[in-house]
Amino acid sequence: MRGTCSCAGAAVACLLLLVLTMETGVRAAAQADMTTISDSNANSAPELAQDMHDVHNLGVELEGLELAAKTANESLQYAQGHMEEDKKFLASAINELHAAILHAKEDKHNAAELKNRADSLTHEAKGLWKEETKLKAAMHAKLDEGNSIQKKRSEERRVGKECRSRWSP
Repeated sequence: MRGTCSCAGAAVACLLLLVLTMETGVRAAAQADMTTISDSNANSAPELAQDMHDVHNLGVELEGLELAAKTANESLQYAQGHMEEDKKFLASAINELHAAILHAKEDKHNAAELKNRADSLTHEAKGLWKEETKLKAAMHAKLDEGNSIQKKRSEERRVGKECRSRWSP
């Protein structure tokens, strides 16, 4: 965008320079024709009419060039105004971009902290799961041992009851 504005400004400046140069040349030519007309009192009427016509045409061309110069000047001022607006817009966009970059860096830092915390919690959970698995295994072993003892006692009690019932009168 910046390049476009500066190119447009340069083009308008070149156009303005061209118009002003042409205007100077036309004025010089008109002056020369006026000098020629005033110096040649011996010119005939048709030649004088032609010279007057040429002077009129040069005046019309001069008015056209003055209008072109005015238009070029207005275009230059318009382009310069837009260049200022573009500069302000670009400065604002650059500031917003810097702010977005800072936020992204903060977000990246926060994301890294969250990942580290998640990794730590995952490691902790794995440790707890292993411990829980060991405790369950130990609990099952104790339950199995308790069931085995209980079965043994139950068998002993059953046998004891049978014996007592045999020996009782």
